[in-house]
Amino acid sequence: MKSLMTVFLNIFFLLTILLGVSVTIMAFGESPDSQALIVTEWQLPVSVTVPHTGWEMSIESVYHVDHKIWVVVTLRLASGLESDSVFAQVITQRKQTILITGPKFPVSIVMIGKTWNWTHPEDAYMFVSRLSEIDGFQADLFQTQNELPFTIIKP
Repeated sequence: MKSLMTVFLNIFFLLTILLGVSVTIMAFGESPDSQALIVTEWQLPVSVTVPHTGWEMSIESVYHVDHKIWVVVTLRLASGLESDSVFAQVITQRKQTILITGPKFPVSIVMIGKTWNWTHPEDAYMFVSRLSEIDGFQADLFQTQNELPFTIIKP
């Protein structure tokens, strides 16, 4: 009889611990993805379709804000060229791959400087004239303390 009572108390104790853990998780929301919190090095390819060969793409900075990675990219005419310069009018793709050192979270790409008015496959990117155009933009999000180190590995 004692052994049956001991088994019952052990099961009751285990259930109490399990329920206590699940209640704690529910009280604080979802448990974070433990894999995302691990600091690693990971590659991110970025490409954009531009109207002609005179356009350059430059990845300026990478930020980690609220479990999201923000990559800020600048589009501009090649250095020393004027907007009325003659270029081969060939739709061209500009690509760079970066190596990011930090946690891997969902990525948002923000492109600054697009002046043409046609759609293309990169419509998932945010095209803006300046960062303040982003919905819900808060200047403190894009601060130095939120920057992640990165290296361009494929220009």
